[in-house]
Parts: sequence; structure tokens; C-alpha cells
Amino acid sequence: MGDFKNQYLVAQNVKVCEIDPEVKEMLRKFRFRKAKNNAAISMKIDPKTMTIILDEEYEDCTLDELQEELPGHLPRYPFVVPSIFHSS
Repeated sequence: MGDFKNQYLVAQNVKVCEIDPEVKEMLRKFRFRKAKNNAAISMKIDPKTMTIILDEEYEDCTLDELQEELPGHLPRYPFVVPSIFHSS
């Protein structure tokens, strides 16, 4: 059991990629945006720098449209912010 715990601690400290500071700021602003439509950001990993970078922005899109737009053969990491309407 102790060996498993040591492996978990080692795996927990492994850093695979850095997130570009501009992407972090964009995600923060994007998450709290005031627009009334669905939107998404697609991110990818730059293999040379091992950094997560912006791939593309999508405005007023459905999940089905986003799925059609994202390439099936390349890994992308979408961040979706749906619009939420309250009746009150």
C-alpha cells in the first residue's frame, strides 16, 4: 500500500504543460463575460514549448456546431460558456 501512495505523490507533482499567461487571462475574462449568447474557446498544446495556447474563438455557437468545427484528428481542449436565461 505504501508503494502506491509514493507513486501517487510522484505522479501528482509531474507537470506536463504550462498554460500561457495570456490564455489564463482570456479564460478568466471569458468565464465572467456578460454576453447573452453561447461561446467557446478552443485551446491546443504547442509541442515545441509544451504550452497550452489559444486555437480559436467561437461566438453564438451550439455544442453540435462546435463539435463539427473541432478537428477529429487533432487534440483540442474546448472551454464552453453557455448562456443562461432566468425567467425572473
